[in-house]
Amino acid sequence: MSQQFENLLHRAEEAFEQSDYDRALLYLSLAARQAPEDEHVAVMVLLASLAMEAPDEAHAVAEFYTVARAVDGAHALSMAYTLIDSIENYEVYESAAQLAERFRQRSEEAGAISYDEFRQLVDENDDFKETFEKVIYSTRVVIADKGEFFAFIEELIDNGYTEMALAYIDSANAIFPSDRRLRQLLNKIAKRESVEAPGKE
Repeated sequence: MSQQFENLLHRAEEAFEQSDYDRALLYLSLAARQAPEDEHVAVMVLLASLAMEAPDEAHAVAEFYTVARAVDGAHALSMAYTLIDSIENYEVYESAAQLAERFRQRSEEAGAISYDEFRQLVDENDDFKETFEKVIYSTRVVIADKGEFFAFIEELIDNGYTEMALAYIDSANAIFPSDRRLRQLLNKIAKRESVEAPGKE
């Protein structure tokens, strides 16, 4: 995509975060002219429109969607559409926690497990690597917030999955460009690699 498209998208996301939904929709409409088939723009239009009626729910979905995009873009789109549709069809959520629970339920229906369930399996087996390798090839781990996302990457680093952790960090950098935790994770990888290969410069 062009730099102009990326700038429009960034401005739209900033406006959404600031609850300026009219401005977000303006930037999104300009972005949509450049990339009419872009599904991320389509989801953001739906979220900005939804936020005019149900801002708490829209922002909660946006947070889940943003984190999910860093892990699995196609699944994130599917879940965002499903949650937006459920809210528009008058499924009422009294809190972000209820919406998070619905997100997890929808993920389970799609053949995925939550990060909490994954952690329980790790604890039961007392072996991250074995559990991770069994789960990663048979199902999808759904990460519902930034805390889980960064904890998951840290576990990957701690257990030697450096390349996979770097891929997630690279993906996340486009979505959370100024988050200091990304720099901390990269520093952790650099320290780990220097310990494992002390002879390398």
